[in-house]
Amino acid sequence: MADQIRIIVEHFVDGNLTEQTIILNKEMGKVSSISELGFNHQQQMDLIKACQDALLKIQSQDLQSDIQFCPKCGAKLKLAGHALSHFHAVFSDHKVSVKRKKCCNNKCGWTSVPSISSLFNTNAHPDLSKLQTEMACNHTYREAQYILNAISYGSPRFCVAKRQSQSIDFA
Repeated sequence: MADQIRIIVEHFVDGNLTEQTIILNKEMGKVSSISELGFNHQQQMDLIKACQDALLKIQSQDLQSDIQFCPKCGAKLKLAGHALSHFHAVFSDHKVSVKRKKCCNNKCGWTSVPSISSLFNTNAHPDLSKLQTEMACNHTYREAQYILNAISYGSPRFCVAKRQSQSIDFA
């Protein structure tokens, strides 16, 4: 029997296991070169992305849960499906499910425009925004883009630094 490594994300609610996701299930063999030792860069990025996706799936269930009444007429809101919204973390990009809500008052017709940007005024994690701004201060646009893309294994990681720097809390 060969050795194996398994990485699992488990979701618990009130101490009870509700969901289990296998992130990695890998057969282990004899290491014959340095490149086989540990995880390579792409595998590390894939692990981070898979763990982040599992966390975001759970966190997204509570997004907009505090919005119960129509901001236009005050009537109760009802669920009207989900929309996928972009979220950019330092090492990975994700699509997060955000609840759409609609006013129960047919005369009003208000519908939420659900997105990470509409909820938080940005879709980039503050750590990414800070990193982008620091890179923009010390490198040309092309150099900064190249460095950030290399760190995240090819995903486009560089946005316009001026817009990002205006929303950063350096505390």
